[in-house]
Amino acid sequence: MFEDYFAPIASKYDQWYQEPLGNYIDQLETTLVMALLAPQAGETIADVGAGTGRFAAQLARIGVNVVAIEPSGPMRDIGVRTTRDLSVRWINSTAEHMALADNSVDAAVAITVLEFVSYPEIVISEMKRIVRPHGRIVLGVLNALSPWAALYRYLGDLDIPPWPHAKFKSREDIGRLLGIESEKVKGCVHLAPDARPPFDEADKAGVRAGNQPAFLVAKKEVT
Repeated sequence: MFEDYFAPIASKYDQWYQEPLGNYIDQLETTLVMALLAPQAGETIADVGAGTGRFAAQLARIGVNVVAIEPSGPMRDIGVRTTRDLSVRWINSTAEHMALADNSVDAAVAITVLEFVSYPEIVISEMKRIVRPHGRIVLGVLNALSPWAALYRYLGDLDIPPWPHAKFKSREDIGRLLGIESEKVKGCVHLAPDARPPFDEADKAGVRAGNQPAFLVAKKEVT
């Protein structure tokens, strides 16, 4: 049974990305996801757990036909409005039971989705099912061992949505779920949650300090 953890924050969800730190981190994460996903104009790509459509819109603007899968009504309503002039088709569906045919897309991407599902193995299986042979799936997750995950756990303890329901993943978790070596899981965002500008320097300082990356991205070719 689907429980909408994001309904209470849907109207304010995108505000963080408009702040300097949020915008900086969004650029780092998007760059890494795009590098592994390698989207091509004319492809059909499923954005699983598309939220308010931020990433779906970026894909559509480079000529990708996007299938945006989002079960949260309030989040999906925002996404439909913000992508109405783009090639984005919205589907009311959960990640565990996607309303798409077998072998119907060239690739599937899920960004910060596995943290909020009960059965991540089923999500991976569904992503593999909908992707055509020789396609790819890409996962972006919040690193369980990072300072950012510690912050989100604290917010969860304060009952601030959606964090009470988040289950974070490590490199090893993602490697196991995808059936790849954990060393192939890439990472970015090493700066601390309380970082101040210049953010590039703060991120480099985080690397020197040995901070775990806050965001992990991995790719699996579908045979």
